[in-house]
Amino acid sequence: MSWAEYTLASYDESKDDNPVVVLGHGFGCDSTCWHNLKPLLLRRGYGVLTYDLPYARTSQSGAFTESPNRRKTFRTIFEKFLSALTASPRVRTPLGAKSFDFQRYSTLGAYSDDLICLLDELRVSECIFVGHSVSGMIGLSASIKRSDLFRRVIMLASSPRYIDDPSTDYVGGFQEEQVRELLNNVEHHYEDWVAGFASLAVEEPNDAAVKQFTSSLLEVRPDVALATCKTIFLMDLREMLPEVTRAQRVLGTTSTTLQMLARLRWDRNRRGLGRWMRETSERMGPLFVKVMQFVSVRGEGLDPEILEELVKLQDSVTPFDCSVYEDLLSSYGVPGGAAPIACGSVAAVYRGSMRDGREVAIKVVRPD
Repeated sequence: MSWAEYTLASYDESKDDNPVVVLGHGFGCDSTCWHNLKPLLLRRGYGVLTYDLPYARTSQSGAFTESPNRRKTFRTIFEKFLSALTASPRVRTPLGAKSFDFQRYSTLGAYSDDLICLLDELRVSECIFVGHSVSGMIGLSASIKRSDLFRRVIMLASSPRYIDDPSTDYVGGFQEEQVRELLNNVEHHYEDWVAGFASLAVEEPNDAAVKQFTSSLLEVRPDVALATCKTIFLMDLREMLPEVTRAQRVLGTTSTTLQMLARLRWDRNRRGLGRWMRETSERMGPLFVKVMQFVSVRGEGLDPEILEELVKLQDSVTPFDCSVYEDLLSSYGVPGGAAPIACGSVAAVYRGSMRDGREVAIKVVRPD
């Protein structure tokens, strides 16, 4: 079985030399969670690769439907698979369908190895990797091992460690007691835990999204879910981060990730880190500038030096080429090559004047 078959990969090649975007899902999801984003990327000419992590869709029963017998059915299957919780020998070749190697996937290193094997098999020479939650760390790990395969790694709500570490003032979001309770609920009350976790994970009120996430969680075998939760919630990958920083291959898109970037001891000062984050956002395009604008407004957990740099994205984005608007701007008295008085994620503003002398502001949108 090939890696593409094992991971249920779906690959659409790019058009006109556009980059390939690899989409990695988080825990409890599968590759179908990108159903809204993938068509948008394809319409813009990007190549798109989606794939399942090994734990996804491991339940032979598939998703559970809402029915009076749902709880009884689930508990029967839960007990059946829990009794089969055994470790398999470590292997380096794709496994059979619906199987899960507990020993191999006890660390995130195996997941990043799988990703590299998949990219090599599909002959993807370079990609932009978008990783949600644990996939963000998988992408980072893979980019350290094979930097030639990754143009950049975009992390969505990722974290190198989920347990607080008071000795270094690190805030992961969970205390050790909370993680122990979480693992106990996954092991002994999985269905009830799924119902509560799905509602909490989907922050915005969205019944359809909660139901979809619940269904996806229930497609994960209970014993596999327990093993995967242990791998994710007990990991500590902070020592890996400075290597990624030097390679400049990470962009955090949530306050959690930004805290991760800001609090660790990197080989650059905090103001320099803030400048790097701002400049990287500008290179990534308007969408990422918008994200950083939102983060700069919230400002939660960020050092003042970093926040000072990100605030510049509100109205002082590096000006874009407005030569296509030269005739329009000159008609309002704006000299050629003039700098805008303000520039944001999607537009720039110039100072001009009407024929009767009244001053006006001319707003032009990015041509791309």
